[in-house]
Amino acid sequence: MWRVATSRVQGSTDARVARSRAALVDAAEDVLDEGCWSELTIRGLCTRAGISRPTFYQHFTSPEDLLAATIRHRLDQADAGLCRTADVPERLAAALDRLDAEREEYASLAAHPTVYAQVQAAFQDWLAGRLHAHYPDARDVVIAYAVGGIARVMGEWLAAGPGDRPSSEELARTLWILNRT
Repeated sequence: MWRVATSRVQGSTDARVARSRAALVDAAEDVLDEGCWSELTIRGLCTRAGISRPTFYQHFTSPEDLLAATIRHRLDQADAGLCRTADVPERLAAALDRLDAEREEYASLAAHPTVYAQVQAAFQDWLAGRLHAHYPDARDVVIAYAVGGIARVMGEWLAAGPGDRPSSEELARTLWILNRT
């Protein structure tokens, strides 16, 4: 439902495949970090990654597909810093902290609606996966409802100034309590 197209070779153990994929994700992260949206093209990404166009298409369907994978990668990195027994609010707070640290990068995406929609979809996909893992018997419509509400509130939280909003931990706990009632 919230799934964004991902690499066709994601599960491959071939070292060359892993290197190419990592180079593409690194290139997309550089574009995000630098705000060089004009380079969010297949040509620009291939040049940065040092790979060919056909190699790009072995991994991703579009630059937006790569960007979505990059966002999920960043959220997974924030999640990986937590212990295996961390609950959903802790994982949500870690994601909030990661997104907040990169707030300016994501705010500049607002001028690029297609790209911004991919970032939102990647976050929603990531969050839906966490909720499904915590509630494996939950219906998709319930997960979609929770994800939509959380994503909306998180967007407003990121848009507010640091002095005008609760901490990431407080917001995550509040959202979790509201979604459980």
